[in-house]
Amino acid sequence: MGTPTIELTEDDYRYFCENGIGLCITCQEERDGWTEPDARKYPCDNCNTKTVYGAGQLLVMGIIEFTED
Repeated sequence: MGTPTIELTEDDYRYFCENGIGLCITCQEERDGWTEPDARKYPCDNCNTKTVYGAGQLLVMGIIEFTED
């Protein structure tokens, strides 16, 4: 299994950072509740894993790939 990729527009990325939205790298669902942009290994309510990361951290990890609008 390779590194997952999450595709976001730059506007979506900014929105996620400004509004504390974290993403699960296992199921790619948004996390309920505030997630710091640099968050790592937060619990996912959807798949019950600790694989939710903040948008900033996902960018540093090379998981976010920017797409056009």
